[in-house]
Amino acid sequence: MIAWDALSDREKEHLIGRHVMEYTIYHYDKDVRERCYYMLMDSEGDPVNRQFFRGAGEQRTEAKAWDDCPQFTTDRNAFAAVEEALERRGKDVIDRYILELMKIIVARNELHSLWWNVHTAPLDIRCKAALRACGVEVG
Repeated sequence: MIAWDALSDREKEHLIGRHVMEYTIYHYDKDVRERCYYMLMDSEGDPVNRQFFRGAGEQRTEAKAWDDCPQFTTDRNAFAAVEEALERRGKDVIDRYILELMKIIVARNELHSLWWNVHTAPLDIRCKAALRACGVEVG
């Protein structure tokens, strides 16, 4: 089980990228070290950082490519894509997401308005619930 509170925001975002958004790393290598790079790709096979191709020849490591992962835990616009990705996975995943979100809220003892909390929970909590809905064991 992954200890959610022990992770940095970037580590949390990488988990969301991998398991919810289904991001992958593309490695380009033409047997020439100077022209080798890694690129973060979305589930459709497009670069997450659309500006990448404008900086032709930029060398990257795999870790550097993950820096292009959006800030899902702190940016509402980026997080909207997480809920869209959950919706594309179908009703069962959305139902699990809402259930996991309610479980987290109940565990935090924030019951003054469960309905209100489900719709306005902090992004960090919503990210945790999204991972759980996708089958990642996060505690």
